[in-house]
Amino acid sequence: MVITIDKELMDEYERIYFKINPRCRVFPEPFKNPIPMSWNTFITKKRAQQNSIKGKYKDFAKWLAFKYKINNLNLDNVDVTYLFYFRTRAIRDCDNYTLSAKLINDGFTEAKVWIDDNSNCVGINFPRHRYDKEHPRLEMILEY
Repeated sequence: MVITIDKELMDEYERIYFKINPRCRVFPEPFKNPIPMSWNTFITKKRAQQNSIKGKYKDFAKWLAFKYKINNLNLDNVDVTYLFYFRTRAIRDCDNYTLSAKLINDGFTEAKVWIDDNSNCVGINFPRHRYDKEHPRLEMILEY
């Protein structure tokens, strides 16, 4: 199964976000780009901001699991490949984007996509980053 996180999906989530959170006035900054932030950006945030980002991503991942109808699968053996398609050819360190897996996997665990996100249940792969000027995105390939 391929889950694509792109501008179109983020626009859909933005519409739903304000229905779920009617008191909010501004769509959270981390969701304005389909590529989740890097560790380098995340660690510059204050602790309260980091916790807020983690909570918002967990909610997003739970919504994503529900949208793709993979919540409550309780998988115990799944491999996830994270493919990043960036808008520019700028050189990036692959390990700086492992935060994406952390944030999304925690939400998927809470949504019961898998039993736990430890290495006994979930294998994670990060191939080389790719370039797509017209359609930057994150693709998650789940094999189970």
